[in-house]
Amino acid sequence: MGNNSFELREFFHLTFLRHFTYRLTGRAYAVKGGACLRFFHRSARLSEDMDLDVQSRVGIQALRKAVDGVLDSRPFLSHLASRGIAGISAPPARPARRAAPPRCCRP
Repeated sequence: MGNNSFELREFFHLTFLRHFTYRLTGRAYAVKGGACLRFFHRSARLSEDMDLDVQSRVGIQALRKAVDGVLDSRPFLSHLASRGIAGISAPPARPARRAAPPRCCRP
């Protein structure tokens, strides 16, 4: 893997997902959007961010703790440092948006 910005971003996203999965053991989540298409369906689409859906029974505090725990963990930071990634900080979490039901299911 080279060091262009999209390759580094993908490395960050994939590394984050690996570590995040351990923090949410037993609680379901889904990767959505461009990251989902790229990582799981081999789309050529490049994604700058990563959208996640987490089960509603996972509270916001538990989710923040999981994300912060990953971003502050030495193993995660070591993986990033191996590709020259340092000085990361989490942006503020955006509030969840409620998706409209598919047209086939609308009244």
